[in-house]
Amino acid sequence: MNAQRYERQGAYRRRIEEARAKAEAEARAQSILRILDTFAVDLPHDQRETVRTCTDIDLLDALFRDALEIVGAHDDFRRRLTAWAAQERSSPGHC
Repeated sequence: MNAQRYERQGAYRRRIEEARAKAEAEARAQSILRILDTFAVDLPHDQRETVRTCTDIDLLDALFRDALEIVGAHDDFRRRLTAWAAQERSSPGHC
């Protein structure tokens, strides 16, 4: 009797842990996609789906860091381009 009870409790705990892990992976994937969307980084549908359905937390962490690097580089490029455009307007012909 007790063995069955412990077995049911173990199965219940495993389902809870699986649900938590799935929810954590989904939240991380959504964060990655939200970062890329915020900075208008275009990602093909199949790659968006790959991120959205990924359940590997370590891979999602690496993708999150990569997304931050991408948007950082994107932002740096925009700042440099804006500075160059301002300089170009003040003294044309220095391309």
